[in-house]
Amino acid sequence: MFGPLERAETVPERIAAILRRAILCDELGVNERLPSEKALSSQFETNRVSLRQALQILKADGLIEGGQGRPWRVADYRANPGLHLLPYLFEAKGISEETVRVIEDFLAIRTPVLAEVLELAVQRMTDEQLEALREALQRLQSLADEDSSTEALFLADLDWFECLLAASNSLLFRSVYQPLSSVYRQFSSAISMFWTAPDGYPARLWSIYSEVEARNAAQAKTLLVEYLNEESERLHTWISMVSHTLEGGAFSGTSAEMMGALASLQSMSVNEGDSHGTGS
Repeated sequence: MFGPLERAETVPERIAAILRRAILCDELGVNERLPSEKALSSQFETNRVSLRQALQILKADGLIEGGQGRPWRVADYRANPGLHLLPYLFEAKGISEETVRVIEDFLAIRTPVLAEVLELAVQRMTDEQLEALREALQRLQSLADEDSSTEALFLADLDWFECLLAASNSLLFRSVYQPLSSVYRQFSSAISMFWTAPDGYPARLWSIYSEVEARNAAQAKTLLVEYLNEESERLHTWISMVSHTLEGGAFSGTSAEMMGALASLQSMSVNEGDSHGTGS
């Protein structure tokens, strides 16, 4: 009945994005007082109404506090973090020590979370959700058969796991996992440089699906945990390499610059692997 609305980013949203990035990049520190509304309106060359709407967006994000006669200050968002901030944090800080720690933490919780998600999916999924899971896996199989790019496979892999998440019919697990999945999508080009599909991919996902279809939760969980643990080991290799290279720095700047830095890391890794492989 209704279609999506096409609209450009509003002035308040653009102002909020600029200030949000400054806060997440620590250009504005915790408890630091923001310039007055009059000064900010002048700097952004906008009216007070648009500026106040932008400030309310940031307040809802948990990034600033104040208003109603009190000066606006940067809130300690790390003390009361929200998962919705993760995509913004990665966009602002790129691949940094802080965001690498987030990835490490995500890998630590991903396997047990998805194992529980799978068990709930077996119990709760509808026939339509099971069909959606199969169709997502068929799309993934088609990409693999066509020798598609690693990034295309990576995104299709995410699609399959998001279908599994939807099939769990769990508001809690979806609210926890979705922001993390958004980060993966946002940086798919970078992450896919170090994500490698296992041999015979996606045969093991078909095995998991078969057990889900048969409503065999225990065997499906066993296969899923094995699969995710092996994938986590491969990603931990990348994390170790990035952490060693950072040494207190960060890949900041534009997405293109970050991609270039990661490509250099990947090239170094390949060269090192070649030299080790040719040694006698």
